[in-house]
Amino acid sequence: MDKNPVSILYVDDEEILLDLAQKFLERLDTFAVKKASSATEALTFLTSSSFDVIVSDYQMPDTDGIEFLKQVRKHYPELPFILFTGRGREEVVIQAINNGATFYIQKGGDPTAQFTELAHKIRQAVSRVRAERELGKHFIALQQQERVIKEGENFYRTVFENTGTAMMVIEEDLTIRLVNAECERLCGCHSPDLQGKKPLPVFVAEGDRKRILAWHRAGCRNGKTSPSTREFTFVTLSGEHRRVFATLAFIPGTKTSVASLVDITETIRMKDALKHAETLHRTIFEISPDPIAITDLDGNLVRTSQSARELFGLDSEEDALGTSIFDWIAPEVREPLRDRVLTFIRVSPVPLSASLYPLVRKDGTRFFAEISSSVLRKPDGRPEGMVSILRNVTDRIAAENAMKKAREKLGLLAMMTQCDILDRITLLIREIRLAEQDGEESGKGDRFRMIGELARAVKIQVQFLQECQAAAMNVPSWQDFSSLIRGSLVSIERGEDIIRDTTQNLEIFADPLLSTAIFNILDNALRHGKNISRITIRCERNGPDLDLFIEDDGRGIPHGKKEKIFRRGYSKETGLGLFTSREILAITGIALSESGIYGKGARFVIHIPAGQFRFGEVTAGKGSAEYPKKEGGAAEESSS
Repeated sequence: MDKNPVSILYVDDEEILLDLAQKFLERLDTFAVKKASSATEALTFLTSSSFDVIVSDYQMPDTDGIEFLKQVRKHYPELPFILFTGRGREEVVIQAINNGATFYIQKGGDPTAQFTELAHKIRQAVSRVRAERELGKHFIALQQQERVIKEGENFYRTVFENTGTAMMVIEEDLTIRLVNAECERLCGCHSPDLQGKKPLPVFVAEGDRKRILAWHRAGCRNGKTSPSTREFTFVTLSGEHRRVFATLAFIPGTKTSVASLVDITETIRMKDALKHAETLHRTIFEISPDPIAITDLDGNLVRTSQSARELFGLDSEEDALGTSIFDWIAPEVREPLRDRVLTFIRVSPVPLSASLYPLVRKDGTRFFAEISSSVLRKPDGRPEGMVSILRNVTDRIAAENAMKKAREKLGLLAMMTQCDILDRITLLIREIRLAEQDGEESGKGDRFRMIGELARAVKIQVQFLQECQAAAMNVPSWQDFSSLIRGSLVSIERGEDIIRDTTQNLEIFADPLLSTAIFNILDNALRHGKNISRITIRCERNGPDLDLFIEDDGRGIPHGKKEKIFRRGYSKETGLGLFTSREILAITGIALSESGIYGKGARFVIHIPAGQFRFGEVTAGKGSAEYPKKEGGAAEESSS
């Protein structure tokens, strides 16, 4: 059921009933009630504010509920309207339904039951309207999808004609069926002289013809739809030889292919012109740990360092040669950056300082890099390209984001803890006042024990706030678990008598508040258990991950409470709460659950992902720590 907040306009000429309805409804659900003492006042509110539902009395002095309903329906036909009245005549019900009332509820009887029914009807009416609106949105979305499909045909035709690359559609018999304007320019003739009249072999140099035709036949035979590429010499109708880079793909379900031809003649000439400097720059270029890329004036790659090819997943420099450096830029920012970079190459007098860019590898994976660029110039000062140095900063950004996320979560925990402290202080003041009133009564001792428990809880939470403040200044780190347990035993009553740690040399990568989370689990077990004699801490592999167990021999947790004990506020008067432990561990992706058997003991499971645990060398003071048994209590409801 929809449980979003609901805004209610409640209309009744009796002020007492208005106040009573507001209190009941706002306690029962996420309702916000606006009161109006007459239909006239309610209509004024409707012109200035929006509401999810109207609840109105029938018998009012100026305008009765039916007349009010008619006015609402005239201006707000879809707004839910509930007639809530003591008048039970049949004609009133019929008028209400005929004029568009959503529900009719008769007053009388137990107020709790009556307002509970009203709350249910309110939620039902609002949910129905919201669902109808959502269905309307889906219908509009379907219409938009149909329009997109129709626009798709025009889009692909436009791309074909305006891609800037020579494109041709080739039949199985190698006849050229369709060409775009760029292909006309490459071939040296108009489309009427090409389409359906010229075969592909006419435009392939004799030395490459056998290889290229075999390539096309193999793709046609295999029905290959994924693009494949070849480079060959293209012969125009005037006899000029141009070197092209061809990409060929077959239309699914057909033997018709689409070829994209990129004229790389000028790129090759640029490559030959740069060879004279190859020896001088090769050593520096190849040994640089930071990737380096060189482009021409149009942003096409003419050289890449080994580290750049490794960074982008390219097998060789030939894979990158002639391609655009903008292919490395994430698609969503590619076009805005293209204009900026090309302008920089042509007119900028100074180097481009390091800037952060989202990049994409050959396999589609993404990363962030800082790129510093400088224009390459000819001896006469004219620009001829650009050299760029990249630095992969993905890990740094991930660490910064993780730190930000951890601080946000710690801030949220601190805020919730502050609220809990205020709640406990309120309870503490109440208990103190009641104790003062008890005089010499027998219950005064229990009252003081409660005051002591509340004071202890406030102290724990104040300490936790201090720890949150300190943790927010630090990043997650490797922590020795056995040392952490020994530190907790100092603060846990009877801990050294019954707690046995067998984790030996375990280290965990976690938030600095890990010790607080573990202390809270152990403290809860000891405080809320019954007939406990041993708490054992052990770990075992779970595939690539590690499960850390904190087990006791008490009565355990009933099945119906295994998840409730981790809810915020569950038995919160006695400590931080297992909710806090779970949230602290979740900062670094560690999970906390309970899997013990009721009647045999509680078992808390801390699931640590691979890469966040390790086992160091066993040193003095570390390893298995076993303590003698002593009677105590098991964690029946480890819940505070």
